[in-house]
Amino acid sequence: MRYKGLRRFTGLIQAYSNLHESVKGDLPGIELISRFIRMSEEKKYKTFRDFYPFYLTEHQNPVSRGLHFVGTGLIIGCLIAGIITGRWFWFIVIPVCGYGFAWFGHFFFEKNKPATFTYPLYSLGSDFVMFWHIITGQLPKKMQEAKKIIESGINVS
Repeated sequence: MRYKGLRRFTGLIQAYSNLHESVKGDLPGIELISRFIRMSEEKKYKTFRDFYPFYLTEHQNPVSRGLHFVGTGLIIGCLIAGIITGRWFWFIVIPVCGYGFAWFGHFFFEKNKPATFTYPLYSLGSDFVMFWHIITGQLPKKMQEAKKIIESGINVS
């Protein structure tokens, strides 16, 4: 039942978007809706396993990766501090620490759009996997593997 409603809603948005094409942007809010449609059509990764190589190729700049590492470390630190102290402040600053460092890296060093906008959960998980790969020294090998996978165009799973 719930999915029927979602399909109808998506159909209405698609119809509204098609209408936008014919009226050349004269409808209010159409740019936002068109962006929503493009974002949903962009999602080509259906599994985390397929997504992670793409994620790594979007993090070629070492400064950006370092900023992600610092941000993810701060997330872990804030979470631990929040649990130990019981102060909500630490939980509230978690998104600021994580996204702040990561987005700074994307906007100023990678010069690309953060994957968070299209794949929020896969991106969050990938931050922690990349953090682990940096700590364990596996990242250079994983970066090479990811580049080969993405260049070949073949999904992993």
